[in-house]
Amino acid sequence: MNYLDRMRHRIEGKESRLPAYLGDKRKVREIAQLMGIRVSEIYFDGKLEDLQWSELPNEFVLKPSFASTSIGVYLLQRQEDGTYLNILTNKLVELAAIEEHLKTVALRFLGDEDRGTYLVEELLRDIDGTTPPRDVRLYSFFGEIGMVLMEDHLNNSHAEAMYFDGDFEPFEDRESRYGIAKGAEKLERILPSVRPAEARELLITAQRVSLAIPCSFSRVDFYNTSKGVYLGEITFFPGTFYYKDRKIMHDIEADRLGRLWARAEERLEIAKTTG
Repeated sequence: MNYLDRMRHRIEGKESRLPAYLGDKRKVREIAQLMGIRVSEIYFDGKLEDLQWSELPNEFVLKPSFASTSIGVYLLQRQEDGTYLNILTNKLVELAAIEEHLKTVALRFLGDEDRGTYLVEELLRDIDGTTPPRDVRLYSFFGEIGMVLMEDHLNNSHAEAMYFDGDFEPFEDRESRYGIAKGAEKLERILPSVRPAEARELLITAQRVSLAIPCSFSRVDFYNTSKGVYLGEITFFPGTFYYKDRKIMHDIEADRLGRLWARAEERLEIAKTTG
């Protein structure tokens, strides 16, 4: 099976002993802290009604803990008049409007505007000082990195992506491996891949995290910030490429990553029997 076949197999619940619970944001923080890996500071974790806005720092990230990707995410900076600057849109927004929008997100995902919890986290900046930092997504196969996707999907009306191989080097034949889905050309953009100076640290840290998880494949996401490399999340069911609605993985690459996945399964079984 290639990578996409294996992902479908996993999503359909046919993969046994998958430690999906380790993808929970709180578990990710525990893993990072045990391993001495940086994670963003949490200022609040709870229900919206319990959030004391006046006790928060002047800038922070607010996001639902139950929604996916960028849905309901706010990057906020408090102003002297009590309003907040939405850094993503560069527009001022009232506190009441923020709360009202988050309630609509809860209603959409949970069926009840008063359900769900929210996280308020440290606002991180990219290595170049911009915020939010780009996502650095390492497709990890039990200690072996298959490919790296660096993506900015919050700063623009379209997502901007760079693709790298498992050594964090640009693909010389990227066009034969990755592309944009038909009809999504206005939503996606592929940029020339520029290897960051911190590539080695990102690779080593992702390998460490991947080996600590009893799973043949996981996507380990980082932020390469002005304060260092931060672990963002661990994903076992990434929809990127699988749904084929925006980013496309061609057969040659799906086959290659499928072979890495198969080898990772073998190494994982050996580790379980000898550990």
